[in-house]
Amino acid sequence: MEYFLDQVKLILPIMGFKFLISTTIKPNEKIDHVDTTEQNVIYKIRSNIFKAEMYENEKGFIVVSGSQAKKELSSSITETYKALRQKLIDTNVLVDRGSHYEFTADTIFSSPSAAANMILGRQSNGLIEWVNSQNKTYKEINTFSQ
Repeated sequence: MEYFLDQVKLILPIMGFKFLISTTIKPNEKIDHVDTTEQNVIYKIRSNIFKAEMYENEKGFIVVSGSQAKKELSSSITETYKALRQKLIDTNVLVDRGSHYEFTADTIFSSPSAAANMILGRQSNGLIEWVNSQNKTYKEINTFSQ
């Protein structure tokens, strides 16, 4: 049975189903989030209140450990994101630091919007909420010319 489950875990992500992928990076996994090459552009959230960084790799959109998140959720946030937030709190990935939450591990999200929603505590368009060091949005950097 373990062999079967291992095979399912290999095949489903290839087909676009990522629900079996862990939401956090294990400390012993090698991640080059410090490497700011073209492959690992570091994005910062557009906020004067919270400091958060994200990068993209083959696993998804990674919010870097130490990033901050708003404690209160707006009424616009969906039940799915409320449940995800609660899961992150329950597993101590998000910990209470008084005025904000803090990520204690590099955390994988399926989209830049999902990552931005967790940090800003509201529905948001991650394509424009994340900016690089030149203040260009994720959308501006990743728009492919036709």
